[in-house]
Amino acid sequence: MKKQRLIQFSLGIVVVSLIAFFYLTKPKYNRYDWSENLRASSKTPYGTYLIHQLLQSKSNPDGSGFFEIDVPVRYALLDSTLSNSSYIFLGEEWFYAEKDIETILDFVMRGNNAYIISNYEPTELLEMINGYPVTFYSTVSDSVVEMSMKRSGLTDSSRYKFTYIEDWVPKYYEWNYADEYEDDRISTLGYFNDYYNNFFEIKLGQGSLYIHLSPILFTNFYLREEDKLRYAEMVFSDLNKTVYWDEFSQTPLDEVEESKSPLVFILSQPGLRWAWYLLLIMGLLYLAIYTRRRQNIVPVLPQKVNSSIEFVETMGSLYFQQSSYLKIVNHEKELFLSYLRTKYGIPTNKADDDFIKKAALKSGVSGNEISFIIKEAKRLNFISNISEKDLIEYHKHIETFYQNCK
Repeated sequence: MKKQRLIQFSLGIVVVSLIAFFYLTKPKYNRYDWSENLRASSKTPYGTYLIHQLLQSKSNPDGSGFFEIDVPVRYALLDSTLSNSSYIFLGEEWFYAEKDIETILDFVMRGNNAYIISNYEPTELLEMINGYPVTFYSTVSDSVVEMSMKRSGLTDSSRYKFTYIEDWVPKYYEWNYADEYEDDRISTLGYFNDYYNNFFEIKLGQGSLYIHLSPILFTNFYLREEDKLRYAEMVFSDLNKTVYWDEFSQTPLDEVEESKSPLVFILSQPGLRWAWYLLLIMGLLYLAIYTRRRQNIVPVLPQKVNSSIEFVETMGSLYFQQSSYLKIVNHEKELFLSYLRTKYGIPTNKADDDFIKKAALKSGVSGNEISFIIKEAKRLNFISNISEKDLIEYHKHIETFYQNCK
């Protein structure tokens, strides 16, 4: 037996060792998560940790002018006194309610700036600005694009070359751009490949709304290079000292609570994810090896027979034959009180209103029925000659209780 257990344990160690070996010797470049998550907490290639840190330091050296929004925009920017401020959304897709869009537009109209950098077409926002449906969104599939800027007051003829990489290999990517749109309030600020405009400004009231259609340009992978960092600085050149960073709106409201689960965070981190999988594997091995039966089967004992019911029926029959109806009433009452004590743990030494309320709450039988059983027993004790009809009526109430109690 010991030898078999040792063999099973050794096999478990071998399996775990092989899994750890293949993971640790896996080529380093394959360990990266290349998904476009665009999260400020993510240091993966296409996370936004670096731009988040840079903008935080840009607002104030100590970061005191940088605020992260953790509630819907309609609450975060509700203060009408906000001024000289910038709102930033940088994500794959935004989930704004109509009231959120109204709040952002009002925020801009008061003289603030808003940056919405997303792959998602901002049709709802533009429809609210113009009052009619707007469609201007298109894509170009390519692996390499050249970005250029056209900002008034800034002289920059540089071309910023961006190559989409996945697993360290260039891949095709859908680059978004806006079709030409005739509106005096709209100014194109940035292009790619000399033709496709993906960055533009909309003048609203005293402020500006900036829309950029390629959030991937601001991820960790590109900001490692000086020229890509220069491009990001050009885009955010009009950033105010007070900044409101909105990552909350990347998640639908019905998923916000779910995303707070500790397991979601564990599975999102490669190291913690593998530790979790290894823990599950070890648990399964433990169940397979150490929870096997180690003793003989325990014989089934014969089912206990409740003879108390037979005893009660015998005693009841005896008293009934002797016409001792009062004794039967008292026995039924005592059995009723004993039932309440043993099943529901209710003290029966004092049958007052509190006792009746507790019995009714725990048994599910109405308090009037329980009160009648107690009071009827007292009444019958003061009658010198109890009739058979009185006994049967009392017994029916007792039976009704037992049939309906929980």
